[in-house]
Amino acid sequence: MIGYFFDALVILTAILGLFTLALRGYLTTEQTAVFLFVFVIGVAITRAFGVRLGRLLRRIGLPLLSLYIFAIIYSHGRMGQMLGIIGEIVGLLIVLMGLYIMIVGPFGRGRR
Repeated sequence: MIGYFFDALVILTAILGLFTLALRGYLTTEQTAVFLFVFVIGVAITRAFGVRLGRLLRRIGLPLLSLYIFAIIYSHGRMGQMLGIIGEIVGLLIVLMGLYIMIVGPFGRGRR
């Protein structure tokens, strides 16, 4: 039963964050409604299937949300610029992950 209370707190946090972005003009009312709808569905699905919501949010949700908020703020809500920023960051991520793999490969656990 306490899990539902924590889910409500997570949803409240999403509401406050999305409303802040909407009030500052970074999101439209429709975008805010869609994000809230999808977020609540995600919380309900994780509860129904027994997935630990906190772990899922920390590992997947927060990085994607921070990327999206970063793109919204620096593009001033313009979709074309926002997609360009996301594309550039994903390209940088691919390059850095390649470097990471090149370093971990020779020095990783499997090479001892």
